[in-house]
Amino acid sequence: MNANNSYKEIALALKEWKFDQACQKHESMLEHTHEFFSEYIKLLADFGKLDEIYNKFDQFGFLFVENIKADPKQKHPEALSFCLEFIKQKFIPSKYSLIGTDNNSKLLYLTNKEDKKELALYIAQNAAAIINNHSTAQDNMILNFAINGLISAKVLSSELGIKIVTAFIENKNINSWRKRYVLSSLLRYFYSCEDSSFFKLKEQYYNHLQKISFQLNSFFNEDGAKKLYHQFNNFIISTNNTHIKYTKSHKPKVAVCISGMFRGSSLAIESIKKNVADPLNADIFIHSWDQWQPWPGICGGAPDSWVWRLFGGDGKKLCPNFLKSFNDFKKHFPMAASVIENPVFSEFTTSFMKSLLSPISYKIDNESDFLNSLVTPPDSFSSRGNYNQAKMFYGIYESTALMLQHERKNNFEYDYVIRARPDCAIKEKLTHTFLDSLQFNELATDMVLDCGPLDQFYISRRDVHIKVANLWKASISSGSLSPFKDFPKYDAHALLFLWIAVNNIIPVSPPVTRHLALATSNLTPPKELYNALEHDLHNDAKDLIENAAVRDFISHIIGSKK
Repeated sequence: MNANNSYKEIALALKEWKFDQACQKHESMLEHTHEFFSEYIKLLADFGKLDEIYNKFDQFGFLFVENIKADPKQKHPEALSFCLEFIKQKFIPSKYSLIGTDNNSKLLYLTNKEDKKELALYIAQNAAAIINNHSTAQDNMILNFAINGLISAKVLSSELGIKIVTAFIENKNINSWRKRYVLSSLLRYFYSCEDSSFFKLKEQYYNHLQKISFQLNSFFNEDGAKKLYHQFNNFIISTNNTHIKYTKSHKPKVAVCISGMFRGSSLAIESIKKNVADPLNADIFIHSWDQWQPWPGICGGAPDSWVWRLFGGDGKKLCPNFLKSFNDFKKHFPMAASVIENPVFSEFTTSFMKSLLSPISYKIDNESDFLNSLVTPPDSFSSRGNYNQAKMFYGIYESTALMLQHERKNNFEYDYVIRARPDCAIKEKLTHTFLDSLQFNELATDMVLDCGPLDQFYISRRDVHIKVANLWKASISSGSLSPFKDFPKYDAHALLFLWIAVNNIIPVSPPVTRHLALATSNLTPPKELYNALEHDLHNDAKDLIENAAVRDFISHIIGSKK
């Protein structure tokens, strides 16, 4: 074992507030070296682990401890002297009988007993004398030992826990490692037990929770304190009703930010206008690209959903099972598959867009110009062999920027914002009643078992929407699609999942249903498809030429029309 490496691991564990892990690493080091013996004993004393100090002294012998105090390599010989005297004079006798009538003697005696209920009762009845701001270092060490006993026996009440944490934060005589350890132990204990009253907010003014937030914040140079603070916040929110009360001083203003490439028929756009924008009297902002897809190809969808997406429910019913996977279809009909899977592009003009919608403002970009605008190499924004993810998050950001520009120009703010992809149809009307029910940290979006939150359509209050849109801002700052250092390969739903988690945004169910195939199914297929199918039927699929089910399916897809 390399002692220096182990020592660094201990320092890291302490910084991460993995205190028991730090003690375990010290324990392992003792098998190879005694160089850090005094540091270990001091740490145990700081954590109130008096029983473990006794075990170490018993294991190595008092003579060993006496002798090692003189070793110049020992960093804390005074801690060894103090603990040796304390263990001999107070701890060992207290294991067998009560050695005095003072509080410390009673705490030592009761903590050493197997049943800790009497200890909990004694501290509760004498709390003012035991838990206060003028205790000595030895008082604090013994109380720390008693607290450890209460926690390990799971008999610490929230009432007593609140008194302890308050005193330990306010008491200037308590060293910083003991503050860290006790605070961490108390919070983790109350996280795990069913007594949630420890995290109850006071109806007015302040209580111990503000003190805890102050103390944790003072240690924010250590990762462990930050992580504990996040847990602390979550428990406060989950324990208390933190729903914000909104009063309507005006009719809520709603914006619909549409972004993405227009595909297929106008049915999806018409549904967004009919079921979202019109009922809410919403303003529309659009970001799109200078090309659209009259024929969308298989849209990057799952290979098993291509028939439904492109040829609707009737096509799915007619399609033989052995062709429902696009990969299987491609084996039999390679030329037709090439026609089907590749989108057909056409120029997307302002006049064409305005024939569908009347946006407040819009922006139409060119993909090449967009990629050239990226300061870092575009490849760092590539995902799964293309730039679709970068284009999507950029489009969400840009449509939101149009909204913000309109707000600044007219000196007002929207109350709610809805993100919609232009090929994502909405089947029901969205109402103000649902918007009013949204909380300040909620994002109404569908969740999927395998990938989490969907990005096609979501609803939120304005500030939440802006936070989500700013994912692209973080991507640009980091120089890559995923701004997360430890998760550089995240994209799509995984990236959105992590981003809303980091921003403390909670996904909730939307009240409307999406229909992704409405705009892309039953379109007139590319004219090349007929000849491609005929070619395949006389070549790779010649064994299927007499198959009636295959013929019916082919007749349907060739005859599919808008």
